[in-house]
Parts: sequence; C-alpha cells; structure tokens
Amino acid sequence: MIVTGGGAAVFAVPAVLAIGRYRRLKAQPMPAARPAKTVLPHRSSASFEPMSRLVGAQSSLYELTGILMRSEFVDPAEVAETTDVASSAARALTDMAADIVAMERAAEGSARAASHLTATIAAAAVELDNGVDQYEELVAAAARLTSPNGLPSSAVEGRKAELISATDRLEGWASALAELAAIRSRHL
Repeated sequence: MIVTGGGAAVFAVPAVLAIGRYRRLKAQPMPAARPAKTVLPHRSSASFEPMSRLVGAQSSLYELTGILMRSEFVDPAEVAETTDVASSAARALTDMAADIVAMERAAEGSARAASHLTATIAAAAVELDNGVDQYEELVAAAARLTSPNGLPSSAVEGRKAELISATDRLEGWASALAELAAIRSRHL
C-alpha cells in the first residue's frame, strides 16, 4: 500500500505542475501565424518586383507583431486585428499577381490577345504596386510603435493611431480589390 501510494504521489506532482503551466500559457495571447510561403513569379513578370517586396514586408510584419504582442504598449486584440487585415491583404495581392501572370502567359500565346492585354497588365501591375506600398506603410507604422520607451504618452498614442489608420487604409484597399474581383468574376 505504501509503495502504491508513493508511486501515485510521484505521478501526481508533475501533473499538478503541468496544469499550472497550462493555465499560465492559456492566459497569454497566441503568437501571430507565420506568413505562408509565397512562390514568386518569374523575374520577367511585371508582378515579380512588387511580390518580392511583399514577401519581405510580410516577414518584417511577422517579426514586428511578435515584438508588439510582448510589449505593454499595444493591446493584443489590436495586434491580432492588424495581423488579420495584413493576411487578407496579402492574399488579395497574391491573387492579383497570379492574375497578372496568367494574363502575361495569355499574351505570350496570342498576338491578338497581347494587343488587348498589354494595357490591362500594365494597369494591374500599377495597382499591385500601390497595394504593396499600402502594406509597407502598415509595416512602417508597426516599426515606429516598437520603440516607445522614453516617449511621452501622447506620442505613443499618436503612433498607435498611425498603426490603426494604416490598418484601416489597407483593409479598405483590400476590400475594394475583393469587390472588384467579385464583379469581374460575375462578368466573365
């Protein structure tokens, strides 16, 4: 009996410690998800340069959101919202880049199609570049918020407002792009 009771105590102590650790970890916010691997278009594509910038911006934002989540200056819910908006915008930009690549392949296959697609490809590439610029503005706003030590609280609040504003602009841009894609898909 004593041996069995002692064995039970040996197994019970680690279980109690594990439950305590589980509760501490559950109380902490979840870290941001790593950005998905993006396959870049061919170097000759009009979407190559913007997409390579987007991949770098996604990596930077991932690192910055980790810092912001650990800081006490930004509410984790705001960081999570920013991450969700950035992920949605990145998906829209990736879809746009895929459309550009598809149009470029179609233009290569047919001279008549190329005459009609050249202007469309150029316009879509400009739109893609503008979307990546918006994404990079969000990353810059997050970067400015990572160094609030020694700043007055009004400056920290101003930087938070910058991040929220950049998030809202990117969200508006991404939703407009999604609406345009929905309209195009109905008419194709």
